[in-house]
Amino acid sequence: MSRAKMKTKLNVINLLTEREREVLRLIAEGATSKEIGENLGISRKTADAHRNNIKRKLRVDTIAHLVQCAIVLGLVEPQCPKELF
Repeated sequence: MSRAKMKTKLNVINLLTEREREVLRLIAEGATSKEIGENLGISRKTADAHRNNIKRKLRVDTIAHLVQCAIVLGLVEPQCPKELF
């Protein structure tokens, strides 16, 4: 990866708080707001607020775009359901 891409990646990831990175990882793993709340010990509404803040900061509108960002930022590995194989 080029230095410019590394720097851009770091700038993007630094837009998010540690908690937002955790929430983004869980979203990318398929967790609902309720599941995120239970996993992190926060309310569903707080999980929704984090989700909305992440979308605003990353300038994306869909869950698919959030998942793409999580993969590109290295928060999760791309995976397919085991049932497909």
